[in-house]
Amino acid sequence: MIGPVTNQDLPDTILDVLTLYNGNWDNKAQVEKGLTEHELFQIRIIPVDIVALRPAATVFIEGAHETNIRMLLVGVVSQNTDGTVSMTRLNFTDITKY
Repeated sequence: MIGPVTNQDLPDTILDVLTLYNGNWDNKAQVEKGLTEHELFQIRIIPVDIVALRPAATVFIEGAHETNIRMLLVGVVSQNTDGTVSMTRLNFTDITKY
C-alpha cells in the first residue's frame, strides 16, 4: 500500500510551487473601488492528496468569473528534466454537477 505523499518524496522546486501558489486569490479590491474595467475573478488553489495519483503532487483549482464557476480541475505538478515545473490539467468535463 502506498502511503500519503510526504515532503521528502517531492523535489524542492515542486515544494516551492505548492507553497507559493496556494490559497484564495481575487481582484475584489479593484471591483469594490468601482473601476469599470474590472470584473470579479476569483481563484482557489488547494494542494490535495489523491490516492490514485500518488506519488504525484496534486492541486485542486477552482476559478470563478462574476461568481460563476468557470473552471474546475485537478493539476498534477511535475518537474521536467531541465528543472522547470509544469502542470498537467485533469479537467472536470461537466462542472454543472458540482
